[in-house]
Amino acid sequence: MERNYKYYIVMIFVITMSSLVRLYAQDNTRVLGTIKESNSENTVGFANVLILQSKDSSMLKGVMADGNGAFVFENIMKGSYLIKISFIGYQQFYSPSFVIQGDGKEVDLGKISLNTESKVLNEVKVVGNKPLVERQIDRFVLNVENSVVGAGSTSLEVLERAPGVLVGDNGSVSLQGKTTMIMVDGKQIQLSGEGLNNFLKSLKSDNIAKIELITQPSAKYDSFAGAVIDIKLKKGVNQGFNGNVNLGLSQSIYTKYTGGGNFNFKEGKFNFFANYNQSFNKSQRISWQDSRFPINSSLYSLYTDSKNESSSRSHSYKLGFDYNLAANHVLGLSVDGSIYGGDNEKYATTDFRKSVSLRDSTLETISTSTMKEDFRTYNLNYKGTLDSNGKELEINIDYGKDNYSSDALFLGRMRIPPQSEASNFRQGLRNRPSYITEFNTYKIDYTQAINQSLKMEAGAKSSFVTANNLILVDLQTKENGMWEPDTKRNDNFVYKENINAAYVTFAKSVGKWQIQTGLRVENTNIELNSYSTQSFTKKDYTNLFPNFLAETNLSENHQLAFAFRRDITRPSYDQMNPLTFYTDQYTYSQGNPNLNPSKSYNFSLTHTYAGKITTTFDYSVTNDMMYETTEQIPSTKVVRHFIGNLAKSTDYGLNVNFQVAITKWWQTSNNIYGSVGKVTDNNFLGNKLDIASSGYYFNSTHNIALPKGYKMDVYVNYLGQYIVATNTQLPRFYMNVSFQKSIWKKQGSLKLNLNDIFWSRQYTYRTLSATQNIEGSNYADTRLVRLTLTYKFGNKKLSTRQRNSGSDEVQSRINH
Repeated sequence: MERNYKYYIVMIFVITMSSLVRLYAQDNTRVLGTIKESNSENTVGFANVLILQSKDSSMLKGVMADGNGAFVFENIMKGSYLIKISFIGYQQFYSPSFVIQGDGKEVDLGKISLNTESKVLNEVKVVGNKPLVERQIDRFVLNVENSVVGAGSTSLEVLERAPGVLVGDNGSVSLQGKTTMIMVDGKQIQLSGEGLNNFLKSLKSDNIAKIELITQPSAKYDSFAGAVIDIKLKKGVNQGFNGNVNLGLSQSIYTKYTGGGNFNFKEGKFNFFANYNQSFNKSQRISWQDSRFPINSSLYSLYTDSKNESSSRSHSYKLGFDYNLAANHVLGLSVDGSIYGGDNEKYATTDFRKSVSLRDSTLETISTSTMKEDFRTYNLNYKGTLDSNGKELEINIDYGKDNYSSDALFLGRMRIPPQSEASNFRQGLRNRPSYITEFNTYKIDYTQAINQSLKMEAGAKSSFVTANNLILVDLQTKENGMWEPDTKRNDNFVYKENINAAYVTFAKSVGKWQIQTGLRVENTNIELNSYSTQSFTKKDYTNLFPNFLAETNLSENHQLAFAFRRDITRPSYDQMNPLTFYTDQYTYSQGNPNLNPSKSYNFSLTHTYAGKITTTFDYSVTNDMMYETTEQIPSTKVVRHFIGNLAKSTDYGLNVNFQVAITKWWQTSNNIYGSVGKVTDNNFLGNKLDIASSGYYFNSTHNIALPKGYKMDVYVNYLGQYIVATNTQLPRFYMNVSFQKSIWKKQGSLKLNLNDIFWSRQYTYRTLSATQNIEGSNYADTRLVRLTLTYKFGNKKLSTRQRNSGSDEVQSRINH
């Protein structure tokens, strides 16, 4: 019955879309043009464009130009019109009047030039630039190029100041509280957790042109993407050779450095590109945690203080070429990846307390670990423009492999008062996990303009993943004794997955409304095999994911948009891995092979005023919400970190982004996000759960033009108390200041960063329920001074082609 039900939904959707095609297949006139700077061939993207009635200058429609300055008005009826264009930093433009005859012939206004505003204020020459943050129908755009944040920073640091983006202590990235897919030039970064964190730190902001924050992704994107962050690298159009090199030196408690370069060569039909970045990092983290166990009507406490010192070296690279088979037909091949290695030393003391002040023993633990990871992916890509009416075909084939291994050693000694100086060997534990993940994906996308006002996109994708996970645990019961295998904890876990998907989307202009609707269907097949327990599990399910977006210009200064989307959040491969990974002798993490994906229904209403103030209200309902938390086991005093499903979560969110020009030389971009909701479950660790959730955060960026060509950037971030189910994150605040100066006739730039200048970026948390009572805090050496030198050479208008890889969703779930 369920399969028949889904079949009928698909048929109804297809019939409805076919009716729309017939209903709106009209020959009304299309008006288009491209916006550029008056003194160069540089385009002006994202300008506000209005078409006005000539007789009284009343507005007919309004659109925003795309990133290349192109704009299109569909379905313009017979009459006399003119165009108005406005954009921050440029003089307002009005076109001469033009007449539409009503014969369906396209009106091309060609290239329209905007003059730059310029004014001198007390030795400060202010030249109009793109604002740091812009708003489009389904996304925000963060203009990194030529901003102070565009040099000397990592992409992770840039993302932290993007509107609505929250970067967690573990490197997790979310946009407006949604599960978020990270992409570079349309290709998803197939990493998450620590691996994604390391990659974003190695990607330099010097190579970034802009970052698109897609809050309402269409059915073209994988269904898990409640939001998408697409990092667009710098591009141009001319033949020749160009590149840039950068070198950065940082000082906090320890000295760190980064360096790399980006190189491109285009000649005839060939375009070669390569980039490489490396970094050396040494850091310190101080933390404490108090775990309280209810024993005999009292609380028994394990209080742990620890100091962790780690060093790492990372290399990231990309190499490839494009070949123009014929006009508008391109074949490309690329390989990109990262190599990471790290060492870690940790010293911890754990006090066993019968009460807050009564200590009966202390465990001293010295742990050392090494880890290495080698991740690479290969992409074969074809993209062709099939005619002049917008037919496009793109094919992607991907193969990738991630190889991760770690070797961790824990040695414990027990001290018992009053002989606090004496200690006895407690136990040695050795943990050696290794994870090998391989994936293949095949993806095809087709685009067609059915008529002047209706556009269709359709495609299909198949992915195949095998994750082979092995863990070996050894125990040492006597000091300097033999290591013996712990057969109860050793295991080999194999995970296999195949996902097959297809989608169709339609974009349509209906009067003053821009409408986009689509449907994605996904079939998932999973096999889980644990060799130690001889258990085998097989799962398969099919889901439909509709989405809808409608936007209109109520007036010249008011835009309104409504969106709906259903999505799914699948667990990462590690989260389904039942193997145990120890962080010390009393703390371990463990995956859950019975974990279900979370499914959400998301609604949002967005209002934009004058392109400067954007307010979004959203509402979501999530079933089987995946929730990472802890379980305390009183009998062994062990804390287990695990992930499970909670029955239901409802959330209401409000996001406000506003731009303020305090003066001509002082621009600000500000973002406030808050949410409230409720989480319920009838059997969470044996108890009923019904808890309100809430949280809010605020960030503000100030771009200040100083005399003699200097630029200053001030960034402030405040995260209020965040409550999700039984977990609470307490408030934190930090502030960064940076200065930048162009040198060598603008071929180079020098930037000074002062990060976390008050050393206030501390993470403090609390977990509390009927069976949980944990508090803790940790902070790293985030206060630092960094000096970065960047030098550009060669032709500065060279380009590399964007690829939309098919392995996006697979890579994002590789998490160590």
